[in-house]
Amino acid sequence: MGAYRYDDGRGPQRLRVVDAESGALLRSHRVTGQVSFDWLGDSLIVGQLEFAGRWSMRSDLWSWSPKAGGAWRRLTTGARLTEPRAGGAVLASLRLTPGGNTPTRPAPMSESSGSITWGPVVPSPHGGWLVAPRHRNGRWELVRWRDSVPEPPGILLEAPNGAVVADPAWTRDGAILFVTDAGGIPQVHRWRDGEGITQITAEPNGARAPAPLPDGRILFSTLGDAGWELRSVAPVTIATSVATRTESPVFTPAPRRPVRETGYSSWGSLRPHFWIPLVYNSGDAGVFFGGATAGVDAVGRYSYLVQGLISGSPLRAQGSFFLISDALGSPTLDFSLENDWSLVGTDSTGHVVSSERRTAALGATVLDRHWWSFVSLRLGAEYEGRRYVSLPDTNLAAICTGCNNRDRIGAVATLSLGSAVSGPLSVSLQDGARASFLYRNRQEQGTDRWLSEVRARASGYLRLGPRFGYAYPVLAVRGALGSLDGPIPDSLSVGGVSSGAIDVGFGQSIGTFRTFPVRGYPAGTLHGRRAATFSAEYRMPLALVGRLLGHLPIGADKFAFALFGDLGDTWNPGQPARLHRLRSVGVELVGDLTVSYDLPLRVRVGVAQPATGHASVYGAFGADF
Repeated sequence: MGAYRYDDGRGPQRLRVVDAESGALLRSHRVTGQVSFDWLGDSLIVGQLEFAGRWSMRSDLWSWSPKAGGAWRRLTTGARLTEPRAGGAVLASLRLTPGGNTPTRPAPMSESSGSITWGPVVPSPHGGWLVAPRHRNGRWELVRWRDSVPEPPGILLEAPNGAVVADPAWTRDGAILFVTDAGGIPQVHRWRDGEGITQITAEPNGARAPAPLPDGRILFSTLGDAGWELRSVAPVTIATSVATRTESPVFTPAPRRPVRETGYSSWGSLRPHFWIPLVYNSGDAGVFFGGATAGVDAVGRYSYLVQGLISGSPLRAQGSFFLISDALGSPTLDFSLENDWSLVGTDSTGHVVSSERRTAALGATVLDRHWWSFVSLRLGAEYEGRRYVSLPDTNLAAICTGCNNRDRIGAVATLSLGSAVSGPLSVSLQDGARASFLYRNRQEQGTDRWLSEVRARASGYLRLGPRFGYAYPVLAVRGALGSLDGPIPDSLSVGGVSSGAIDVGFGQSIGTFRTFPVRGYPAGTLHGRRAATFSAEYRMPLALVGRLLGHLPIGADKFAFALFGDLGDTWNPGQPARLHRLRSVGVELVGDLTVSYDLPLRVRVGVAQPATGHASVYGAFGADF
């Protein structure tokens, strides 16, 4: 059997085991990052990264038996081990140290007091010998030494300045295969005792990671027209000018230069670098024009979103500010301020009543993070206020029942969890699910009234269908439920488009986000103490662009489109739910863009056809789910 790492950018990397003769795929297992592996008997020893905390990753070893039903088990935790190699029942690897690494097998005596960086340490097939590349005195070398013998190693090759030695592998007869680019392009070379060094491949795009096959051929990886390829060839014999040892030139250090150290300032990267125009139509409450901007500082401590809009007639302003701070490491802090205007109605005398909703929130989130999954808990304090205005001005109590100014404060807890995968070329999350659960309690100031709110939201993602274009289609579904209880006569609303939310990961987002959207209907079409919605989307790739738009600091990464269907309803206790009361179908164009060269932004433009009425066109930012 043979093994190799497969990564097409459309999902997680996978470790594949194939039949050495036919190349048929036998087994595969997904892996994380910085993957290295080797056979130890009939099991694969795998080195890969995993999160050891909120902000730290460690490389550890796993064992995988690729037989049917074979186990995948973790061997080390927090050991910082990489590049496992096996031979003669001996396992060797590299342990990362501050500023370098060291072999787990006894390293040979060094003839130099300078620092040494090691490449993979490979035991011989029958034990007793070790071979490894090492970087010493500004050059790469290939060295061989007896295992556990305290003596200087034999230097098989000292590469010229700027050349690299990598990927050593033993053959059954004791020869050593390795890769060096001393001739310009990386090629596989062979060292054999008594023969010296011979170049045995001549690939136009180079040859890397050689492995000897039982029939004498050499298996290696090389760059092809569509990316990395596996090839096997019979070794050739090409004369090489690579010397086994050369004299190192005299090293002359550069002249000293004064160095000035300053503290980190986040403002240079955090300040606004772009503005995006926005238009919100709230009917007779005002048509608002404005813009939005967002940013993340260079080290990822702060993320923010700002929106500001003004209506000329009537003269009103609305906007929002969202800030997420990771300056403490853990927990993550979030802060928000927001106000928005909506139309309550117009009475028979022509008085237009509008409502201004004011909110503020402060929260803290703790997170347990793994490579593909997470669990987070957010605790927060909130404020919500309502102000009602009539134009022309009049006594509100005479024309609008319940239009009383109010202020409410309360607490909220949100539990989010999920496990899903994606890739640079995937159209969305895939092969996984996410869920969030919210409980909120608010007390109305000046009264003894209260409101308790429960919301649950879940989404699932499944790669479904053959690949076409740059990615695989994905079927995504989402369901949401909500309930209100208490003497405060508030209600949940269904309808509208979820817009303006920028996902910053692990169930956190900044921006306006609707829990119960139904595209094709105005926001708040239905109101009730209970609410439920369901959405299904079939997401398909459209175009892979990957370039800037002219000379503007705006780039287009890729485009996709989705066919969708939405259902939703609200009802009150004692009434039956009819999820088909609001229903719509439509198509949505999704563009993954970058603004200010490096800030990712998703833009959605769609057409939704409700069950009754005319189709509507909408635009939105961020991923809905």
